[in-house]
Amino acid sequence: MRTTVGRIRAIIEAKVGASDEYMKKERVREALQGMVTGMVASGQLPDQRSLDEAFAALDMSVKALKMVPFEVWQRMAGARGAAEPKPRKKG
Repeated sequence: MRTTVGRIRAIIEAKVGASDEYMKKERVREALQGMVTGMVASGQLPDQRSLDEAFAALDMSVKALKMVPFEVWQRMAGARGAAEPKPRKKG
């Protein structure tokens, strides 16, 4: 039987009781790893220089995204109960 990364993680989590906070970070790392792996596989990142540039762009993007308020994320996600902006008074 082939052991996958997900299966190994499940075993470790069960054995050591990994914290929720750690697992959140691990899911983010996995998503980014999948994105980068896909970009390498597709030829979008053909060499180390391209990879370095992609990580620099990612760092810059994360800094910009951190400035977006939660309410904006809710609206973009179409979440129910998102606070609607108050209409401005005319005058």
